[in-house]
Order: sequence, then structure tokens, then C-alpha cells
Amino acid sequence: MDYLIGGRFMPIIRTFVPFVAGIGKMNALKFYLYNLIGCFAWVSLFLAAGSATGVDEGASKGGPIGISYSALPCSVIS
Repeated sequence: MDYLIGGRFMPIIRTFVPFVAGIGKMNALKFYLYNLIGCFAWVSLFLAAGSATGVDEGASKGGPIGISYSALPCSVIS
């Protein structure tokens, strides 16, 4: 079940997780539950990362350059 949550954070694996769950005849309700948990973890992580890098502060002070420097760590992580 951890592969469903962890698979959301791996770009290539994310594509194949639903197929593997279906081939393994995973219960649909379990799949939806773990997928939802992974989704909330994914969104929470990137919201926290964006907040921590100060995207709003960089956008107001540095213009487009501030935004690109703030977005760089997020693009490297994903």
C-alpha cells in the first residue's frame, strides 16, 4: 500500500501505479483511499515548499526574476 502513496512522488512511477493496482486486483475503495492520502501529501508538500521559499515576497520585490529563483527548488524536487 505504501507504493500508492510513495508512487505519487516519483514522476515515472506515478504513471504506472494505477495499472499495477488494477493488475494486482486491489480493492477500488482501498485504491481511492490511498490515492487520496497521497494526493493530500503531494499538495501539502508543495504548498509548504512554496510558502517556505517566499514566492509572494520574491514576486513583489524581484519581479519575474524573483519568481524564477523561488520556483527553481520546486522544479528540481519534482
